[in-house]
Amino acid sequence: MNISSLFRKNKQLIYWFAFTIILAISFFLISKYHTIIIDNWYNTILSIIGTLGALVTAKDISTKFKKTLYKIKTTMMNKQVSWSLFCNYKGETINNLTFNSIKNKLKEIGDNNRVIHENSWKISLTIDGVLLECSYREHLNTDIYSSNEYLGEISLYIPEYHAPYLEASDLLEERIFPILNYMHKEIGNCHESFSFDVIFKDYHPYLGLYVKDFRKKEHFTFTCDFSEESPIKGLDSIGKVTITHKKLTLRAKSLNSFSGLIKKHLFLAGG
Repeated sequence: MNISSLFRKNKQLIYWFAFTIILAISFFLISKYHTIIIDNWYNTILSIIGTLGALVTAKDISTKFKKTLYKIKTTMMNKQVSWSLFCNYKGETINNLTFNSIKNKLKEIGDNNRVIHENSWKISLTIDGVLLECSYREHLNTDIYSSNEYLGEISLYIPEYHAPYLEASDLLEERIFPILNYMHKEIGNCHESFSFDVIFKDYHPYLGLYVKDFRKKEHFTFTCDFSEESPIKGLDSIGKVTITHKKLTLRAKSLNSFSGLIKKHLFLAGG
């Protein structure tokens, strides 16, 4: 196990340990220098106000700093996250043999693997407690320049799954993404599309205080769409983000972009 994996698995414990150390050091310094603090109470109050003001200002003007604080809070609290995932592959090279190969691979994954239902075109199974549904369809090929009469289509769906934020993050990183990587290699070049939904329950991290006042009103709805720009200038956007009053949806056309979108936005669902 490498250092990054070890840190990820113990992230909540590490953050709480660091918080405890900082708190202990603060109490030690206060107890040691309490006479100086009391004798210079006016300067002490001004210093505390200045420090708090600097933190609040940094939080308001720096999106990166604000996200860092939110990530720390999300990790330490480790609240429940509710998400679902859908992947679709369509192309001329996809056929029944491809689907059977993927079915067999899915049945071998995990420590606790149980097939719920299986036939020639669909399989439903649980892998370590996660329900997956994989299906196969054929469509008439409308490309008149192609020699293939049919287009094959494989879909993978994970219905709404509930887990603490850190468990959900590890599950995606260590179990789901490897499955998608395998499918990408097995299927080869084709048209891919990916969708990931985070369902908001009691708390909506994207809503500001002003909008929250309206959320309790009847028939309140809103939708926000934006394209997630590529970190490399000049390249096309890596995906699309849609936020509503009920959920966050991430869409991408490649697995790398899809993985990057989830890693960037999932933590907001854990607040």
